[in-house]
Formats: sequence, structure tokens, C-alpha cells
Amino acid sequence: MSQVVSERRARITGTLVQVIDNRDGSFDSGDDNGWFTCCVDHGGVCSHTTRRLAEEWAPHPDEWCPTCQEATS
Repeated sequence: MSQVVSERRARITGTLVQVIDNRDGSFDSGDDNGWFTCCVDHGGVCSHTTRRLAEEWAPHPDEWCPTCQEATS
């Protein structure tokens, strides 16, 4: 079962972002990558091949969540 491994508020947008371990494939995404960043407030999701990448992208939902991108542009 997918597991939330971290959760934080992004300073740039103020939105809640989770890093999700999906190496077991239970997060129904159609994507083979094992890690995801998810903007809880807007539902934006970005997949990553490693946890390290997911953690690095988590503070920047303005770069991968479509709603956050619109709000900051």
C-alpha cells in the first residue's frame, strides 16, 4: 500500500505537499515511477524515479502542479 513518507507546506504557495512511496504500485497512476509528490490542496501530482528527487521537488509545487503554476504566474 502506498505510504506518505513526508508532508509539508510549500513556502512559495502555502499548499500542503506530500511525498508518497509507491514502489508497490498501489497508487493508481499508470506510471512506473516509484515516488510521487502530490499537492494535497489541488490534486497535482508529479512522479519521480527516486525518493531523493521527490523530496527535492516537494518544496516547488509551482513547477509541477498546474493550479499552483497558475496562481504564481
